Amino acid sequence: MSGKITDFFEKKTTTTIDEAENKDNDKELTSTTTTTTTTSTTSKKKVAAAPKKKAAVASKKRKHESSDEETDKEEQQNDDDDDGEEKVENNNNNKKLKNEEKSEEINSTITDNNYYDDIENYFTDKQWKEALSGEFGKAYFKKMITQLNKRYSSKEKPIYPPKNEIFSAFNYAHLEDVKVVIIGQDPYHGKGQAHGLSFSVKKGVSPPPSLINIYKELETDIEGFKRPLKNGFLEPWARQGVFLLNAVLTVEEATPNSHKDFGWADFTDAVLKILSKQDQPIVFILWGGFAQKKEKLFTNKNHLVLKSGHPSPLSIKHFIGCKHFSKSNEFLKSKGIEEIDWKITE
Repeated sequence: MSGKITDFFEKKTTTTIDEAENKDNDKELTSTTTTTTTTSTTSKKKVAAAPKKKAAVASKKRKHESSDEETDKEEQQNDDDDDGEEKVENNNNNKKLKNEEKSEEINSTITDNNYYDDIENYFTDKQWKEALSGEFGKAYFKKMITQLNKRYSSKEKPIYPPKNEIFSAFNYAHLEDVKVVIIGQDPYHGKGQAHGLSFSVKKGVSPPPSLINIYKELETDIEGFKRPLKNGFLEPWARQGVFLLNAVLTVEEATPNSHKDFGWADFTDAVLKILSKQDQPIVFILWGGFAQKKEKLFTNKNHLVLKSGHPSPLSIKHFIGCKHFSKSNEFLKSKGIEEIDWKITE
């Protein structure tokens, strides 16, 4: 822009000088036709006046050049100011972007940790919550819960049981009131079945094959037991101190053992170790090879360990006749502990 202004003033100045010189030449011709003396006098005046006119023109030109320089400086200053403002704006934008990114990161962390925070609400029993507080803070547990939170949130494939029922087994009886522990492998993977208790299904859901076989064994083992045909809800056992624990507490729909590598085994092993250290006598019932691998965790001689095949139809012949229910009651009675009423009504 400054270059255009300078060109304009230079052209204007040149035009002014040319016009002044043309006027002087016209006057000079007019004076010559009058008289020689006048011509001489006029010529002298012109000679004397010419330097003044040229000086005035030069001065005017210098003013224009000075004005151009000031204009250039002003424009440069404006450009510098614009650059400065742009830098400030860029810095502000960068800060804003960083703050937004940090906010997103915090929000993401909060989102990931929501499930972990909710666990405080899922554990309603204070004794269990206190006993397991050390596990909640471990890296494997936080990683597992974060992973589970994403799986539950994505809804690509249903996860069972619902989040608020994962720890149901811990909320039916205080740690000090546990009498019998029955270890399962992982939850039922059919819709509407699992609710946090091993081998149990929700109200209104027909008993699965393994539970039907458990009922069959009870019919031959416990006098007066009548097998319910439509009720597989084992809550009455849980309320009496039967701890129905799966080694893995979650599963994807129609995909058994899908969460076996999530870290649940570390958690439930810690649970079993805590139970093993309890002074009150406990019966540990281990059905099948998977559950029997946990036997090494029970080093307390106060407890009783019972083993047999799994109640699944695939291994039923190694399960039927084990009499684990009557044996559990005999042990509890011998220790002065109230026996379990194994009855399940329709």
